[in-house]
Amino acid sequence: MCTVKADLRNEIRRRSLVNIKDVRDNQRVRAPSEISEEAEEDPNNNSSSSKKLLSRPSTSESSHTFRITTDPGISKPPPEPPTPAPRTAAVPSRVEPIERTKTEPTSSIFTGNKSQHDVWLQRKLEEERKRKEEEKRAAKKKEEEEKERREQAKKLFERWKRERDEKLREERRRQREKEKEKQKREEELKKEKKVEAEKAWKRTHSASRKSKATPAEKEKQRLKEEARKEAEKAFEVWKKNKTAAEIAERRKAIERENAEKKRIEEEQEYRELLARQTYETWLEIKVCYFLCRYIG
Repeated sequence: MCTVKADLRNEIRRRSLVNIKDVRDNQRVRAPSEISEEAEEDPNNNSSSSKKLLSRPSTSESSHTFRITTDPGISKPPPEPPTPAPRTAAVPSRVEPIERTKTEPTSSIFTGNKSQHDVWLQRKLEEERKRKEEEKRAAKKKEEEEKERREQAKKLFERWKRERDEKLREERRRQREKEKEKQKREEELKKEKKVEAEKAWKRTHSASRKSKATPAEKEKQRLKEEARKEAEKAFEVWKKNKTAAEIAERRKAIERENAEKKRIEEEQEYRELLARQTYETWLEIKVCYFLCRYIG
């Protein structure tokens, strides 16, 4: 700010000096010696004109002439011839008003230049003040926008974090359910194996008793054995169907799990990319803001 004011003062001083020099060159008054030289060198001018240039100017305040009549009875003394003024005294009386007129415009020029300088300086200061205010408003607006952008990025990050935590909780819940289902299937298999072992033990003991049984008992045992075989066949069919259904269900569950995991990974990558881009944008804006403030 100080350097700007110093430059303005130097420029104003230079312009004032140039204007004063131009005015002095345009309003330069010829010296009496130049007037007398021109009068002497001009062959067309007569002596009366040269005398007129060197004579004392008239002191009459009016340009009109009047005729005065006198009474012939009153005698008046003859008028004395006018005494010519010396040549040296005529020159200053003629040059003095010229010098006065020469100095008067100079003072008015100084006054006018000073007022113009004040107006110009005031205008420059006003423009500088407006520019500073505009820069302050722009900086404040940019700071508010950056603050709003940071708050928006923070809100997006918090929302993404909540959603991610929610998905992680959901994933853990699904894992617990899968563990429970697996444990339940293992218990059912253990029960089935136990039932099969009991049936095998009964078959071995029933075969040893067949040789000692009566025909009625043999028939009863045969019917019982057929019923058991049919039950086993039905159980095998049911088990096979159940196993196939479980396998299909397990395959579908695995596919769903893989698809969900892939979707979660893609969404997480997108969130991380968005957060990284937001942070980079914020960082670039911050750097530009500090650079603008430093340069300004």
